[in-house]
Amino acid sequence: MSIVEKLKKRTYAWIKDFDMIQNWDKIIVAISGGKDSLAMLDMLVAIQKHSDLKFELIAVYVVPEIPWIIVLSDKLVKIFEWYWVEYIISPLNIPEWSDLKKWIEAADTCQWCSYTRRINLFKLAEKIWATKIAYWHHMDDIIDTLFMNIHTWKKMDIMLPVNPMRKWDFSIIRPMTYLREADIIKYCNVKWIVPLYADCIISKKSNREKIRTIIDNLEEQLPNFVENMFTAYISKFGAKN
Repeated sequence: MSIVEKLKKRTYAWIKDFDMIQNWDKIIVAISGGKDSLAMLDMLVAIQKHSDLKFELIAVYVVPEIPWIIVLSDKLVKIFEWYWVEYIISPLNIPEWSDLKKWIEAADTCQWCSYTRRINLFKLAEKIWATKIAYWHHMDDIIDTLFMNIHTWKKMDIMLPVNPMRKWDFSIIRPMTYLREADIIKYCNVKWIVPLYADCIISKKSNREKIRTIIDNLEEQLPNFVENMFTAYISKFGAKN
């Protein structure tokens, strides 16, 4: 079995195990342009075509509207059209007078940018009656975020495979939770998926990068550290909804 088929099969099994997608779901596929989100789009389109599940996909790119970030709309539209997938290019539309706009442009953290994009997706999901929002987080992201939340916020906050939103009529799903980042890189290489980069200067010095370096060092000394942490995380927090 090829690496592509192996990873698609693993992703589909994960979707079924956690009942992430049901028939007639309307799913927003959050797209940043990076390797992870494009690989997720490729997998979900394939699952939509070849599985027994019947669901709708809408690829959504939220335009960051931050001076130093490259806007990827034009390139992503070509990718969406190549996949024959419905898409929405969604501007943030933050008013000039808003404190939020000032915080984003002045910040040295990804927090406010991530927050505004997330709220944009939530409002869009409500507007178009989407039932799910699919994020591209993989196993490494899950463990990175766990450590970041412990270190930064002193909380055991985690990203669940399926997260029903209490204040909104949809759920967050993470179809690639069972894949390592190295798996996704291999998948993209075989499928000739070329990631797009917004060249954000903030992300390169973020806490996530620092935590990732620490975890990489731990994994050199403790083989399977990430997988073992993930297994513990799923057994404790990842029960089916």
